[in-house]
Amino acid sequence: MGSGARYYRSGSAGSRLHPDDPDLSLIRSARVLHVTGITLALSDSAREAVRVVLAEARDAGVLVSLDVNHRHTLWSRDEASTMLRETLPSVDVLFATEEEARLVVDEHDPVDLTEAPVRCAAVCLAGMWRARARTASRA
Repeated sequence: MGSGARYYRSGSAGSRLHPDDPDLSLIRSARVLHVTGITLALSDSAREAVRVVLAEARDAGVLVSLDVNHRHTLWSRDEASTMLRETLPSVDVLFATEEEARLVVDEHDPVDLTEAPVRCAAVCLAGMWRARARTASRA
């Protein structure tokens, strides 16, 4: 059952996001940077802009969170998986459904992303009937 939402990315403002657009001083002074998989899916230039802000945040010691927010109408599972796996090393906190988390892990239980080869400090998984979270310290 789908939500009925429609995404019109071609020519949208988000799809025109360019790596030179973000104010990096804002990124450097932030406590938390939150990004979404939807922006990664919009266009090559939007994807590169996300890479730029993630690199800046990492260099500045800013906590980075990512909501996978996979939308199959924007990109395929394979495309999403490839890009999310490239992005994950820059992420401290991952928000995903269990199905979305499987885009970035293979045989691991998605909640074990705190222990997988590419680890997040915290993983928050939402499901139809439950939500789970785990931190690297298991607290």
